[in-house]
Amino acid sequence: MKKPRKRGGAYADFMAQAYTMETEASQRYTEFAEQMEVHNNLEVAQLFRKLAALDCGERWATTEGDGELAVLTWGSCTGPVREAFERARADGVKARLVSLRLLAPAQPARLKEALRGVKRTLVVEQSFSGQFHRYLRAEYDLQGEVHSLRRPGPLPFNPGEIHRKLLEWSRA
Repeated sequence: MKKPRKRGGAYADFMAQAYTMETEASQRYTEFAEQMEVHNNLEVAQLFRKLAALDCGERWATTEGDGELAVLTWGSCTGPVREAFERARADGVKARLVSLRLLAPAQPARLKEALRGVKRTLVVEQSFSGQFHRYLRAEYDLQGEVHSLRRPGPLPFNPGEIHRKLLEWSRA
């Protein structure tokens, strides 16, 4: 799904409507699940209950720290990124960490708030082609300079290499 272009208040109205639709969909999935249970179709009821519970609320992401530099990541990269983030903070780097837990549905208002005041964002992902970075560009309006740090293959990131990149970026 392509992200709509901002046009003054129309974008905010669109996002408010999208959020309302997501909330209503969750309510309807719950109603469908109840009906499937009444008709003893428990497998389909379980599916609808799962769909109704997709909104993680305030747990959509983990956020830590504050500063004009942000590290944006998700999934298995969170551990090494968090360790590198702590090392960088100990070295005096003012930064914030945002680790998404929920990729879909997109949470543009929440991410915008989490990145308020950020001028540079480092997207860290375990991917050859930068899929997470491209997803973020498609679904969100990332402000400022955005750079992708990615690694293909089975070998996970070493916190040291992320730490070096954070130091380099904070001094640039």
